[in-house]
Amino acid sequence: MRYGTAWSWRSALDWVIVAVGLVLLWWGIIGMASPTVSCRGAVMAPGDVCHKSSYTSVRTGTVQTYDQRRRAVAQSRPTVIVLGGVTFAFGLGMTVSRSRARQKRAGAATGPRSA
Repeated sequence: MRYGTAWSWRSALDWVIVAVGLVLLWWGIIGMASPTVSCRGAVMAPGDVCHKSSYTSVRTGTVQTYDQRRRAVAQSRPTVIVLGGVTFAFGLGMTVSRSRARQKRAGAATGPRSA
């Protein structure tokens, strides 16, 4: 009985990975299509600049313009889409693999049928 419980947790985790992959795909395709450019939570408009922060200081001398930040978001979009696709495919592959293994074990447990 203990083995059956562990099996359901593994299957549930596989489905969580599938869901995370779908969320990343959705965010990359839909959510980042026309992003709102922001600087630490404040919405930016063309002409605005954002002072970059570091681990030691909230505000540094390095600045990014609205266009630079918008370009950075646009450049990260394909990465998010690919990561989402890979995560989704991995989770789906694990789910299918586990399902096939379970079916194979169930067939072996019943044994050959006698006529």
